[in-house]
Amino acid sequence: MPDLKSLVDPRPKLNLDVLLHIITFAEITVQSRMMKTCHALYRQGARHLLRQNSHWHSTERKLVSFILFLLADPPFRFPSLRQLWLGHGLQEGISSETGKMLTELFVQLGRAENIGLRELWLGKSEDILRADSRLTEAIASVTTLNSISIDDVGLRGAQLLKTLRSPLTSATISFKKDVHLNGIRVEDLNPTLLLEHSKDTLESLELQNGCFTALGRTVVYPRLTNLAVEGPWFPYISVLLRAFPNLLRLSTALAVTRTPPWVEDADLSSENRAYQLKHGSWRLNCFEGPSRDLYLLSLLYPIPHVVLMHENGDNMDAEILRTILSDARPIDLQLGPQFLTSNENVLNQEWMAALFESRNPHLRVLQLTLTVTVYTSSEDDEDEMLEEALEALRATVKVWIALKTTVWRHSSSI
Repeated sequence: MPDLKSLVDPRPKLNLDVLLHIITFAEITVQSRMMKTCHALYRQGARHLLRQNSHWHSTERKLVSFILFLLADPPFRFPSLRQLWLGHGLQEGISSETGKMLTELFVQLGRAENIGLRELWLGKSEDILRADSRLTEAIASVTTLNSISIDDVGLRGAQLLKTLRSPLTSATISFKKDVHLNGIRVEDLNPTLLLEHSKDTLESLELQNGCFTALGRTVVYPRLTNLAVEGPWFPYISVLLRAFPNLLRLSTALAVTRTPPWVEDADLSSENRAYQLKHGSWRLNCFEGPSRDLYLLSLLYPIPHVVLMHENGDNMDAEILRTILSDARPIDLQLGPQFLTSNENVLNQEWMAALFESRNPHLRVLQLTLTVTVYTSSEDDEDEMLEEALEALRATVKVWIALKTTVWRHSSSI
């Protein structure tokens, strides 16, 4: 009978988890080569690589290589793929041959029983989707996504969103700026209709260059609590309130408010308020955007956290400011860049009185970014103007303040 000690391999062994951790310090190309050295690294290393990285591809060659990598061992690699970014750096789209390969990848992802893909980022979507006529349908067949970010949306992108089978919790949609010139229907710019398949799961929506329209059916998203709008938009409360009855956070910081020329701001504000008095209103936790938007929405309930941004042409008088703050009654108020100017509203006693008027609940935190414009090269004049502004604040403020000043100096020759 052989000695048992002789059967024990005396050579030291490196734990696989330790080895996998070590190779993560190498570049992706080096990791890929190391995985070809043994069966253990081929399988476990691939899984580790997929889980450790967000996969985006800046060239078509890298995209093709990645597709081949995934299709080399689908049952083992599909479950480890969590995120996929397509289109980043692919300014000219992809060839039809690559489009066929990408279609095949998504067809297999749609058929597989166990896949890990949860997040998809699709940049230059129209250029990517036109590479193969079956690609839109193939991507839509995937059922495991909970988040999608799609850029440059046109006819193909809208079709993808309408037919997507995954129940999303988060969506970021950016339409082409001139999308309305390409034959797309107004209804296909409305995310509430495009994402109907996710109406019971969607919690967060970011929209750029789309529109919320009263045309067509009303689709309700009861779980959606976060809405961010960029580009042109129309703050018509009845459309928004019906679609998103439980909204908690609204951001229009990067939006451009468009109202018909025959509609006065005061009339729209009154119409929005009348609708809410009859049908109810949001109880927002946070609003971020131009002061005009908050005025037009005319929300009924207090908003604890309010960030008012500067809007070009927004020369708000004291009475409008008083109306906004009397409605919102924030406990934490942030006035963004250029909202306050020492030359105008800070030295305007009526305006400052409206800002610090006693309300319930009381304002507890005020964050100011103060813009000081000095039309002289003299530092003494600059200091005097800044001191006047600070003195006006000191005379009025009864809350804690975080103050940041930005000084713009114009030469006296201007």
